[in-house]
Amino acid sequence: WLLLEKESKKGREFMYLGIDIGTTSISIVLLNQNKEMCESITLKNDFHIITNNNSRIQNAEKIVNSCLEIVKCLDKKYRSRRNADSYMK
Repeated sequence: WLLLEKESKKGREFMYLGIDIGTTSISIVLLNQNKEMCESITLKNDFHIITNNNSRIQNAEKIVNSCLEIVKCLDKKYRSRRNADSYMK
């Protein structure tokens, strides 16, 4: 879990971001400070590399980049929705 913090008119508010990277799917969930789900995203993990001996290994760089893009989208969505000056540090 990653704890996100933002400033609002109510003061500091926290959100929790969880990322589960599995062999077949990647799941991301965003919870508010009351631990109520705001977003839940699941995408297929088909980021694999075929090695010289024809085995499949996960492409860590593509997995991380995919997760970061989703986190950036959530950050933009919730920052603009709540009109906060600072959401993710």
